[in-house]
Amino acid sequence: MVPPAPGSSNSGDEQSRNPAGESDDPAPYPDDPFSPSPDADDDGDAAARVQLILETDDCDPPAAGYVDAMLEKVLDHLGLDDACVNLMIVDDEAMSAYHLQYSNVPGTTDVLTFDMRPQETDEDADDFEDEFPGGELPGANFRGGVEGDLLLCMDEAARQAAKRGHLVRDELLLYAVHGLLHLLGEDDHDDDAYDRMHAREDELLQAVGVGALFRRNEFE
Repeated sequence: MVPPAPGSSNSGDEQSRNPAGESDDPAPYPDDPFSPSPDADDDGDAAARVQLILETDDCDPPAAGYVDAMLEKVLDHLGLDDACVNLMIVDDEAMSAYHLQYSNVPGTTDVLTFDMRPQETDEDADDFEDEFPGGELPGANFRGGVEGDLLLCMDEAARQAAKRGHLVRDELLLYAVHGLLHLLGEDDHDDDAYDRMHAREDELLQAVGVGALFRRNEFE
């Protein structure tokens, strides 16, 4: 996945859900940081749609095996059978380095989104609407297909989970869902878009049995 953090930190399309130091438009990502290729496992079988690499100490209960499995359920709920999403969980130091490198913003953040799809061509544009189940685009900027890399920050998740009163791994899942929505063309550039996107996060988390996390009190 993402290479060891350079001494400096996001994307083919990079976005963060952290209002402080946010860079909501995915930025060009020169090289795919997730390696090896997720196209197949060692036996040549099709790989899972979601792969997770842990580059820091795990939380308790563990995020590894949970965040990736729950994001698979979100993809199932959305009918995204051909999606490919790679997750890497890092600490503040690594996230700060990637944040600076790819967003030119100092300091850590919660999630960075890298859209790894090939660039859209004029010939392809008319075909994208049919790729999402129901023929409806989930976001105004959706270009069809889902292929992306998400960096999630364990330390930021621990801080926010303590404030919000839920598990660290659920906070990480919230970041993963946020990044997925960016890959689907959603953004949170203004107040209306922000409210709509975060409401959508909670709707998806409720749909897979986790429950609302971002605005949990509104659903209790």
